[in-house]
Amino acid sequence: MFKALVYVIVPFNNSTNCFTIVSPKPVPTIPTTLEALKKLSNKCTCSSSGIPIPWSIIEICIPDDNGSTFNFGGGSNPFVASAPASVTQFQSGSTYVHNSNTAPSVSGRYYGNFTLNGNISSATGWGYIESLTIKSGNTLTLTSTGRLSIAGNLTVETGASIATPGPVNFPDLLLVGKGTTQTVDFGSSTPTFRSISVGTDASVVFSSSCTVDPQSVVSGNTSNIYGNINLTDKVITGLTTAIF
Repeated sequence: MFKALVYVIVPFNNSTNCFTIVSPKPVPTIPTTLEALKKLSNKCTCSSSGIPIPWSIIEICIPDDNGSTFNFGGGSNPFVASAPASVTQFQSGSTYVHNSNTAPSVSGRYYGNFTLNGNISSATGWGYIESLTIKSGNTLTLTSTGRLSIAGNLTVETGASIATPGPVNFPDLLLVGKGTTQTVDFGSSTPTFRSISVGTDASVVFSSSCTVDPQSVVSGNTSNIYGNINLTDKVITGLTTAIF
């Protein structure tokens, strides 16, 4: 089910100076909407010359209901507007698939389930997501001290990786699930975090090892383990101040 449509007017020559986005509305009758958009075509001109060029309309369905999937194929901001404004809202249980090598808008954003099918480097803290899956052949590189907050499973598939290159500015990993067991699987990666925290209602099972940056103690960062954590036969290496 989809509640909203985004209509994008795109010129045939893909000039960035001729690009107009019309905010989504509750789904109207399509003919009426298309007629309204056609009236905007005269405004789609190249700023360098002011000469109107051919244009087309792309209809993008925005997932609104539980279980919907949104495949993103290009650009970096499916929310269109700058944070915290947004013309896209992902509901709980929906899935966002990022098919691009450009980092998406993540700071303060909510995606539902996030699937990465690209190689991206993110230098900003991530908002809240339900689960994170990195598909085979792709890499997520985290280069800042921002939070990565996950309510569900974190899965790095075989042939994929999650990288925290450092040597400073490692991210904070927050595992904040409720009611179900979260599984953390870094695959063949051994990422380093500034801190690892487990929420009060979370129950987390680690099926991979990782590292906590020893310098986190010097800078006063604390790993807070309020919920249940099961390391199985894995280890979290490093020095940190932890509250249990």
